[in-house]
Amino acid sequence: DLAGDQINEQPAVAVTPISASAYKVVGGANVPPREWLGFDHYIRKFMSCTVAPGGVGKSSNAITEAVSMAIGKDLLNNNQPFNKPARVWYFNLEDPYLELQRRCEACLQHFGLTQDDIGDRLLVDSGRDQTLIVAKELERQVTIVEPVVDSLSAEIKRLAIDVLIIDPFVAAHTVSENSNEHINVVSNIFKAIADETSCSIELIHHTRKLSGQDATAEDARGASGLVGAARSVRAISRVAKDAVERHGIRDDHRRFFFFGDGKSNLTPPPDNNSWRRLASVPLNNASEDYPLGDEIGVVESYTPPDPFDGIGGYQLKQVQTCMVKGDKRCRKSAQSNDWLGYLIAEVCDLETSQKPDRARISKIIKVWLENEAIVEDTVKDRSRHDVPGYIVGNYAE
Repeated sequence: DLAGDQINEQPAVAVTPISASAYKVVGGANVPPREWLGFDHYIRKFMSCTVAPGGVGKSSNAITEAVSMAIGKDLLNNNQPFNKPARVWYFNLEDPYLELQRRCEACLQHFGLTQDDIGDRLLVDSGRDQTLIVAKELERQVTIVEPVVDSLSAEIKRLAIDVLIIDPFVAAHTVSENSNEHINVVSNIFKAIADETSCSIELIHHTRKLSGQDATAEDARGASGLVGAARSVRAISRVAKDAVERHGIRDDHRRFFFFGDGKSNLTPPPDNNSWRRLASVPLNNASEDYPLGDEIGVVESYTPPDPFDGIGGYQLKQVQTCMVKGDKRCRKSAQSNDWLGYLIAEVCDLETSQKPDRARISKIIKVWLENEAIVEDTVKDRSRHDVPGYIVGNYAE
């Protein structure tokens, strides 16, 4: 009973005695499997959580995932099919419906989808039009807003909703974020709804200020009760600027994010931290008053390029040949006009004036050193002085 989760002094009431149940072996093959609905994160009858700092793209990510589950294909993984399409309700409690419409239309347009693809399986609502406050704090006591909870449960059942995404969690209650007791009450409300309605409930939550550090589940803002109650927790972090440049990427680093250390009690550990990118999608909705129209960020999968894309043994051999023939551009210092990076840039058609290309060149030098294709040594500068530099190691074949 959700009403029994209130934190306040309650008069003594009759309770059903607790009893222990003997376990009966049925055999593993006779136990129904977990009902995964998508992304190794959404699971029927469980509550999950995604935590991220502001402005990274967690809402856009939620929309792309919602559309993916609605069409039954993973738009972020080469359209790999899910078990079946799901009915997904994305309830954004902060933004107006018109803004949600822009994001949904941009997502559908970007992936070439139509109404026929989503059918009636994508439901979208705004907290500006209807409130969704499941618990309130009055005089340091938590009161469950039972009419809202009952209405939410009834609507999930009526429409056979498979996935409910609440964005953000903080707007679904007015209790103290820093109280584990109070946050536990709110978490238990959503867990009970998920169980009662056979729905997967995803709560999107903010992190505390991270000062540039990658996010983890433990960085969720406020009390730890929410993260502790969720079965699957993901943490979204923005890819650091130097990491973007190191891959030779010239796009704004703020377009890229990845899923880092979270908490997953039911899923196997991921093979790697996959990058995602906010693609800029024009809606072509220019008007007389707003001639530029809107460009909306849509989350898509992204594999960062290898610094050695297009660079192999042929280019290494060319660099080594130049070094052996006495090319003075073999110094270690990147501040020198004779830095080895300038020779590599010439051979590999890279731009040393671009920070991403310079970062890529530094990565190439590091790998060649590790492979002993070049080795550190003293070399003669143009004035015949000994200076730190590189000489040829193992010749490329």
